[in-house]
Amino acid sequence: MNPQFDSTITFFVNEEPFICEVHGKFTIDALKEIEHQFNEEPPNDWEYNVASITYECTWEGPQCGEYGRYEIPGYWDFTEIFRTIFE
Repeated sequence: MNPQFDSTITFFVNEEPFICEVHGKFTIDALKEIEHQFNEEPPNDWEYNVASITYECTWEGPQCGEYGRYEIPGYWDFTEIFRTIFE
């Protein structure tokens, strides 16, 4: 693991990707949310031979409008930092 990234999650990519490695402090509920969000909105650039993808994960809190109502709900932001390819 690269020391500059302290909140990373690795997904094993198959028919339904799942979390196979975690670095950092995440609650079980947060991991469930991350896995659900990842499976609902997978990356557009997947290749058939990708084995795993490691992301830095950060929480982006909800955005409120001028009257205090949520306009954009909170979500997990994924920044790809490593990809393992089957040869």
